This record gives sequence, C-alpha cells and structure tokens, in this order.
Amino acid sequence: MKEIDQYKQTAELTPVKDRHLVRLQKDASRCANFSLYGHNTSTADIKYFASVMCGNKCCFVCNFARQKRVRRKYFKWFGENPTIYRIKKNDSTKYCTRTRYEDFYQSRGYVKVGEEGYDIMHLTLTVPHYADSGFNSNQYYFDVIADRFHNLRNEAPGWNELVFGGEYGIETTKSKNGLHIHIHSLVFVKQVTQSRNRLHSLILKEWNKRTENTAASRATLDRNTIDLIKKSNRSFTDEFVQALNPKGTTMINLETIYSYKAGVKVRTCNFNSQEMLYAVMEAIKYHFEPLAFDKDDKAFDFDLMTEIMPVIYKKQLYKKFGCLHGEKSLNLKEDDTLKEDFEDSRDILELVDQETGEIMPEFDFFVLNPAYMFHMPESDNKLVLSNEGKKKIKKIHAFTVSAAVSQLGQMVQATYHKQSLTTKN
Repeated sequence: MKEIDQYKQTAELTPVKDRHLVRLQKDASRCANFSLYGHNTSTADIKYFASVMCGNKCCFVCNFARQKRVRRKYFKWFGENPTIYRIKKNDSTKYCTRTRYEDFYQSRGYVKVGEEGYDIMHLTLTVPHYADSGFNSNQYYFDVIADRFHNLRNEAPGWNELVFGGEYGIETTKSKNGLHIHIHSLVFVKQVTQSRNRLHSLILKEWNKRTENTAASRATLDRNTIDLIKKSNRSFTDEFVQALNPKGTTMINLETIYSYKAGVKVRTCNFNSQEMLYAVMEAIKYHFEPLAFDKDDKAFDFDLMTEIMPVIYKKQLYKKFGCLHGEKSLNLKEDDTLKEDFEDSRDILELVDQETGEIMPEFDFFVLNPAYMFHMPESDNKLVLSNEGKKKIKKIHAFTVSAAVSQLGQMVQATYHKQSLTTKN
C-alpha cells in the first residue's frame, strides 16, 4: 500500500487510471484480512485453511492463490481423464473428456464409441508490434489476438484432424517495442506421426496469414531469417518459408513435453508422469503471473499497471476450447474459491468424547487477519498467535472445515454489507 501511495504522489494520472489504482488499493488492503485458522484440539497447534481474496487481477496474493488452485484442479483432472472420448449421436461424432461425457453428453443421448490418447503441447503466439503503433495502430490488442486465435481454430484446414482442444491465457509484458501481448496455450494433440511438426507447420502458416502488420517495414525474408525459421521445424523447405508474409508473424513456439536425461532432451510419453505434470504446470502458470511485476527486481511496474488495468477490467483473459469447452471442473470462479478449495475436505469426524459421548471437533476454528500471526522458521514455520491477535480472534463454532468455510463466507458478507450501509449513511 505504501508503494501505491508513493507512486500516486509523483505520477500524473488520468481520472480513469486513478480510479482503477484506487480500486486496486482498496481491494488489496482487504485481501486475506479474513483468514480461517484452527487450533488442533489434540495438539493445540494452529493450522491455516483459507483466506477470502479480493479477486483483483493485479493482486499479487490473488494471483498466487489462483496458480495454486488451477494446479490442484489440473492435477486432479488429469488423473480422471487419461484419454479423450469419441462419442456419437445419430450422424454426429465429436470428441470430449470423460468427465464432460458423464456430466453432460451421456444424458443427451450420446454414446461412447471409442477412446484416444493425446499428447500435450505448449503453444506461444505473438504478433508483430511496435512502440509507436502497436499492432496495426492498436496499442491494446487483447481482443484482436484472441479473435485471430479463435478464427484460426475454426477455419484452419486440418486443425480438427490434429487437435482435440485445449485452453489459453493472454499475458502482457513491456519492452522497447511497446506492450507485448501474447498467448500461452496448452494444446491437446492427437497421437499421430510427426504430430508436432505437422501442427507447427499448420499453425505458423495460418497465424502468419492473420497477423500482417501494415506498419512493418520488412518486405522480404533474408537468408539468416529463413534459416532460423527452418531450424524450428525440420520439415520446412525454402519454398514453405519464402511463401510466408514478411509483415506477419514468422516464428511461433510449439513445444512437446520433454525432460532432460544426461543433458539431452527426451520426450515424455508416460501419461501423468512427474515430467508431464511439471510441464503442464509450467505452461499454465503463465495465465496467472502477477501483472506488471518484475521478478528480477521484485518490484511492480506501476506505469505499466495503471496503463493496463482500465483496458483489461472485466475482460476474460483465460478460455478453454474444443474438448475442454464446458469442462466445469476446470472453471475458475472467484466466488467459488472457498467451496472449491474445501469440497474434498473430510466432513465426517470420528473424534468422540469418551466421557460424554459427544462428537468432538478436530479443530477450534477462528478468523483473524494474518498480520497478527507469526511464523517460526526454527520450528518448521509453526504458526503462533501474537498477544494482540489473541484479543482480536473471532471464533467460529463448527465441526468441519466445510461448515467453518461457510460461516466465514457469511461473516464476510455481513461485514461488507454493514460497511456499505455505513458509507451510504
């Protein structure tokens, strides 16, 4: 909060930028203020369960929580979907996940007629852009790049023969060429011969068509550039590369999952192997990186942040397509965070008071701002309540984590409703 205050004192902000920065400051100041803890009734140790997040796309705490949540979701999802189902109804045949078939298509008369394995690839797409004009005179081309990718998936010949589906997120960084808005996509690819090279060739050709920047000065591709493009795909010929539009994108990145063995890249073929899951998580993390944060300097770029916030406000930067479309188990809804985080919690406790026969809770739950909680590094980061914290805790009477989480939600709603009424009066 101090950094935002200091920035506001020196920066010349437009009313719109100032309004979004104030909103961020307000959201971040209350983020995680309501955190659920529990004293273990047997050991008296304190356990942390969850925090109510603000949901702001620029909030560092929320982005970290999103990363953890999406990883947990995908770990579970991959365990339940080792193959893609081929289903049929009358003359209509399509592909879907096992979970989507059981949740949706089966009750609508579709019949499973087969299963197919899939490979996972990480796709990165960019467009030619410049500091003064962006991409075709558009500095904030979030919608443009998303629409071009949508058109490619729906119009490119051969796409459906190679791809089951996937998901993607739009990331933004800044360089000397201005805003660098680009796509990171996790693609579920059919297991066919030379699938990576074939898909790479298809995407580059179609993406190049859709990303011409009229401001580009390059009229031809020189020999060095041709050789560099050919190096990315051994199936490329001079004729293929020379047919590309020099004013469009001429390089894309499509990686299969691999691990290093004895310093050599080795393709990972084992489903749900550690290497595969690590690679998936590496691809997904780009969707939830903190906005305008320099990892090297460990500092926020407030100029970039205030520039982008009004543009991306309420804009969907993460989407699923193909076989993942409608996959509810992979949805990310801020208001369902607590429910999703603890839907698998143990709700039946077997601790019984031997004298009274009453069921004893495993934890004495309470709510507190984390600022009043200490971590003890010398004792495996054991949680310890400060003296001030002992005065400020709000106890929650519940037997289960789920019940405690539900009461936490009600407490937050009541608090903000009261604050809202006070503000209005």
